[in-house]
Amino acid sequence: MIMIAKPVISPDFTVEDIHRIREYHYELTKDMTTQERINFYNEGGRAFLRKWKRKSCRRYNFKQFNILKAPTDELIELIPKS
Repeated sequence: MIMIAKPVISPDFTVEDIHRIREYHYELTKDMTTQERINFYNEGGRAFLRKWKRKSCRRYNFKQFNILKAPTDELIELIPKS
């Protein structure tokens, strides 16, 4: 298996950056089966959602829960949906 270097993204995020990202993902997934591709993208999606939930929960008022550190996944589930 050939290792492909992650693309370098410019600070301005141009169309060329999008092309590099697409090419990188194609090279990563071209030899995968359909199920492997599904798992690959689902894992990335779950990781993104965890980060997004933690970041969005930081804005929530945790004083009522007496929490001094970043919330865990279990705590995130306890937060009322608005």
